[in-house]
Amino acid sequence: MPETFLSPAAPIRPRRGGLLAALRAAPPWVPWLVAVLVTGAALYGVVWGYGVRARLLEQAEKAEAAAVAATAARHSVERELAPLQADKAGIASEKAWLAAARASLTRDLEVRAGQQAALKTAAARLRETMKREIAQGDVQLTENKGRLQVRLADRILFERGSVSLSARGEGALARVGTALGGTEGWQIQVLGHTDNTPVASNLRPRYHSNWELSLVHSASVVRFLQERAVTPPDRLVASGHGEYQPVASNQLAADRAKNRRIELLVMPAPPSGERATAEN
Repeated sequence: MPETFLSPAAPIRPRRGGLLAALRAAPPWVPWLVAVLVTGAALYGVVWGYGVRARLLEQAEKAEAAAVAATAARHSVERELAPLQADKAGIASEKAWLAAARASLTRDLEVRAGQQAALKTAAARLRETMKREIAQGDVQLTENKGRLQVRLADRILFERGSVSLSARGEGALARVGTALGGTEGWQIQVLGHTDNTPVASNLRPRYHSNWELSLVHSASVVRFLQERAVTPPDRLVASGHGEYQPVASNQLAADRAKNRRIELLVMPAPPSGERATAEN
């Protein structure tokens, strides 16, 4: 083989100047190529950076648009929920009112049931204690629509031509008051009635008409029930109707006697609030 291939390799010496020296020693087009490559790389970096920035801006805009849309959707839902919340509050309030009304109605029914039981007991006591007067037709008892009507003939309470209770009348009213003593929560209305006969001459100077005579008769009964039968005064009402609510014709004496009467209506007392309203 030729000697040039068999001779030992010459030692490699480090070159001075590095890349700059290499570029100087390279052909003329090499630096241009390097410059073009560096510029291209820089341009690519700039373009790539702008692309990343654009994508980031686009993502930020999309995120902001999504946030705005979410806020608008939340506000829309809140607007839709507002009437529903109001309806819910209204339903809860109505439900509470209905529960209170139901409880009040239940209490009222219990009270009325107790009153009805007390009224039936009082009616039974009256029938027993007034059985002689009932048999003679001087007293009549009627239960109707939750109230008790006690009709007493005028002749067992007052002497003819008198406005003061007779001894017989006081005894009868005492028994009536005792029988009605257990009807707490009830009101006793006392109604005075007359026939169409003019007021007796001895009473005419003080009572000019049957209106006044019927009213003073009912007032005498109310006073006795309060003072002697110990009936609470706030449960008593007196009224006079004169000759204008007859139960029989005034043609015959027997019928006129039926029209001269005192009626006791025993019924539930109105609540205190209703009484105050009526008084005002």
